[in-house]
Amino acid sequence: MLAQSHHPKDLPQRVRTLEGVELRYRVQGAGPPLLIHNGLISSLFHWYFWVEHFQKTHAVVTWDYPGHGESPDPPSLQAIGIEPFAEQGHAVYEAAGLAGGAVVCGLSMGVQTALEHYARHPADVKALVLLCGTFGRPLNRFSRSPRLRSAVPKPRGA
Repeated sequence: MLAQSHHPKDLPQRVRTLEGVELRYRVQGAGPPLLIHNGLISSLFHWYFWVEHFQKTHAVVTWDYPGHGESPDPPSLQAIGIEPFAEQGHAVYEAAGLAGGAVVCGLSMGVQTALEHYARHPADVKALVLLCGTFGRPLNRFSRSPRLRSAVPKPRGA
């Protein structure tokens, strides 16, 4: 748990992963941590009302995937996908100084990255809040087209 946020509210922090991926994140509020995984083509700004509400009682950690929001473009396409995003979430968890597990929240595609984060780093996760998403292959839910269904690779273990 973070006793206090040592991060300026309006300034994004930076972390660079071992793979050279630079990410922007913000920590707003103080208390038990909430770590957010965005949906596809989303950014930390989509969580404005969550942050506004929960920062009164929690340290809310929002971050942008490579090439989204405030994070610069990735150095390669290997930095894009469910597994890389889960590892990047872990890098943000560590860079933000979180310990003892966070409530990890995912929206839409962020549900998959949150679940993968938990599978790879269970000590990071105290609880999961999964919103408007699915496990496995999300495009299977609304199309029978094999071409469309194969557009998003199946996550490990799904």
